[in-house]
Amino acid sequence: MLTNSKGVGAASMLVPLYIAEVSPPAIRGRLVGIYEVGVQAGTCIGFWINYGLQVSMKSSTKQWVIPFAIQLIPGGILVLGMLFLPDSPRWYARSKGREVATTVLARLRNLPVDHVYLQEEIEHIMTQIDHERQETSGKGLVAEFKELSHKGNRNRIAIGVTIFVFMQMAGSNAINFYSPRIFKQIGLTGTNTGLYATGIYGVVRFIAVCIAMLYVVDRFGRTKMLMIGSAISAVSMWYIGSYVTVNKTATVSKHISPGGYASCTFIYIYAIGFCFSWAGIPWIYCSEIFPLRIRGVGMALCTATHWLLNFVIARSVPYMITNINGGTYFVFAAFLTASIFFVFFFVPETKGLDMESMDVLFGVPDAARRLSVTHIHDEEKAISEIHEFKH
Repeated sequence: MLTNSKGVGAASMLVPLYIAEVSPPAIRGRLVGIYEVGVQAGTCIGFWINYGLQVSMKSSTKQWVIPFAIQLIPGGILVLGMLFLPDSPRWYARSKGREVATTVLARLRNLPVDHVYLQEEIEHIMTQIDHERQETSGKGLVAEFKELSHKGNRNRIAIGVTIFVFMQMAGSNAINFYSPRIFKQIGLTGTNTGLYATGIYGVVRFIAVCIAMLYVVDRFGRTKMLMIGSAISAVSMWYIGSYVTVNKTATVSKHISPGGYASCTFIYIYAIGFCFSWAGIPWIYCSEIFPLRIRGVGMALCTATHWLLNFVIARSVPYMITNINGGTYFVFAAFLTASIFFVFFFVPETKGLDMESMDVLFGVPDAARRLSVTHIHDEEKAISEIHEFKH
């Protein structure tokens, strides 16, 4: 169990990071978003596996052994698939030099090594690496943590960690972990009924996240999706909390009321709002904002926050449902509402920017002067375009 947890934790950090580093800026959100599509696909399949075992098998140890054993399939596919993947061009540029990085990047972009776009991208990468080598002293984890305190990095860490706090406090994992009990609160009685409603919830999430990550994220941007999705999810949580608080007889009634049907519907609406915002955007955003030298450490801190609060949610929600009843949903609704203002005032848009331009966006001293813009735009115009993302 512990080994499995370590593997999932490492994959949740490394997969978005790797995809972000190998992706072209124009479709980076979509490609990193495929990670979340895979997560939701697995969650959906898991819901239906549990439902199928519940209705087709007698109670035995097989009902939990089989779901665990099925996880060997995607894990095995991941191991085999990694054998065919190159390391990130940015890692090659830092460790083995420009020539090797250019060769790998040409393979990933399916372009000749002398193509103007390829040369511009590799020039940006090498300029960033050269600057990091000049500005930092020492090697190893201690030096990387010291660099986190530099201007332009502090705010990135704060934003990244806070984003994952809001992600967990949006309440999605509470529904994932305890959905049969939550559906029972609004009047859906019976184990099979609760599991069936949970299965539908998984399907809604999967469809919503596919649309959001594959067709929307690189068109509308990260911050707009976070704010709109949060608003939709917050309204849903405020209603569910109000219904559960007012209608305390729902769990003992044999028939679900119209308000209960509305609450059930709002759970699915909540799922749509969440999948268009906090389900995938945090992984995309935090995988692209950090400079190369501290990218691993920055993403690790964000991922650690994610799993720490995941544990807190898993342990606290049953007590919240028992002790504060509808107030459970008010807590999540309050965080969702607050997240709208946080994103509006503190989270700059990153859509379309290459990863080497993030220093300009987050206010690193002299970053604009260092940025190489010799191929398509003159320097003054390119810098002004990057600054537009701040507004």
